[in-house]
Amino acid sequence: MAHVTVLLAGSPIRTNLGILGFSAVSLVETEGLRILVDVGHYGRRERLLRALAERRIDPVLVDHVVLTHLHWDHALNLDLFPEAEVHVGAAEIDRAEAPPASDPHTIRGSAAWLRARRTRAIAAPTTRLAEGVDLLLTPGHSPGHLAVCVREPDGPTVISGDAAPTARAWRLGRPDHVYDDAALARASVARLHDLRPVRVVPGHDAPFALRPDGIEPEPAEEAEFLFREDRERDFRVRAGELPARETYD
Repeated sequence: MAHVTVLLAGSPIRTNLGILGFSAVSLVETEGLRILVDVGHYGRRERLLRALAERRIDPVLVDHVVLTHLHWDHALNLDLFPEAEVHVGAAEIDRAEAPPASDPHTIRGSAAWLRARRTRAIAAPTTRLAEGVDLLLTPGHSPGHLAVCVREPDGPTVISGDAAPTARAWRLGRPDHVYDDAALARASVARLHDLRPVRVVPGHDAPFALRPDGIEPEPAEEAEFLFREDRERDFRVRAGELPARETYD
């Protein structure tokens, strides 16, 4: 039976200086296979490697990487997994060839580096990846967005990516931001609702369980904002100028 572990929960943090874009990264294990759904960006690189090391997983031994879409916050750490087969929506690759100005988040040049790898372009509405693991085409937020349905012992878990990036989006039946087609985005969320999952891992929010009386969020790590004084102190600790006990509590 397949099992989902959320390695890194997502966050919807935005600032006046730009989007931080912390996407969820999930590990799916089934039939001896290790499947990562999304890989995050460079700012989460150390945390992702640490989460894998805690589970004694060598990145080279990851079998598959599913990219829900080719926005930078979900896909930039792909190079950490050189042996993995990559699964991505075919329309995502087409979009990446020449992203429109209305979509500033698709990684420019990503089509070329996907062609240089073992990449499987997904175009069917449903694709079986492994026992208990289905890839679902859920366009709207982006043209070739994929969600993942994992049949766990207690019921289906849906890794929704940015088709439903937050609990609020799940309730409203539409993603917070649409870079392709709003009608398709709503239809995709409706499709995920029809699966009647017991758990959802959204792209930019804490995972949550679906109970008869509503949504029950799982505990999630809170973001701490470090300002200039904190960062300068951190740099001095790393340089050996200050003892570690004088950093943050």
